[in-house]
Amino acid sequence: MNDIELSIKTRYEAEAGESMGCANLWPWLNVEVGSHWCDLGCGKGAFTAQMAKKIGSRGRVTGVDMTSALIDIAKTRYPEPYLTWVVSDITSLPLESVSQDGVTSNCVINHIIDKRAVFCEIARVLKAGGVFVVADVMSVQPLPDSVRNDPVAIAACWGGAIPRSDYLAIVESVGFKDICIVSSRRYIKEGYELESIILKGVRR
Repeated sequence: MNDIELSIKTRYEAEAGESMGCANLWPWLNVEVGSHWCDLGCGKGAFTAQMAKKIGSRGRVTGVDMTSALIDIAKTRYPEPYLTWVVSDITSLPLESVSQDGVTSNCVINHIIDKRAVFCEIARVLKAGGVFVVADVMSVQPLPDSVRNDPVAIAACWGGAIPRSDYLAIVESVGFKDICIVSSRRYIKEGYELESIILKGVRR
C-alpha cells in the first residue's frame, strides 16, 4: 500500500457519518427497475443500498470501495441478495465488460492519480448507451507539485484535482458522448480555487 492509499484509508475509516460524498446525485439519476448499476467508492453503502431499493430484486447494484473496513460495514448493514459488495481499486473493476446500465461515483475519482484508467474502466463495464453520473472536484488552475504529491491533500478530496479542460478531455477520449456538467460550484481551499461538479456522460 502506498502513502496515498494509506492516507485515504486512514481518513475514511475515521469518518463517523453515513454519507461521505460531496453532492446529491439523485436529481440526475434515472435508475430503472431491473437495471444494473455500479457505485464507485461506496463507503458504508447507504447510497448504494438506496439505489438498490429503486432497482429492485430483478436488478443488481455493485458497491466498490478500496477500504475493506467500510465494505465489511456495508455487508453487515445491507445483506440483500441483489447487492454485491467488493473491495477493489476502481482502476481495475471486478466486473464483466458491457455489463452495467449505469455507474455512479461521489467525490472519489479525484483521489486517483490515473483518472484515465478510471474512465477507461467505466467505459469498459458500461453497455452502449449506458450512463455515468459522477460528482467530483476539479481545479480551476493546475495545482502545484507540492499539493499534487501530498498524500494528505489527496485524501482530503482536493490534492488530486485537475483542471476542467484536462478532465473533460480524458472523459471524451475514452468513448463517451453527450458529456455535460449539470452542476458546478467554485470555492477556495487553502488558497486554491476549486470547482465541485456533477458530470454526466453516455457510453458510445
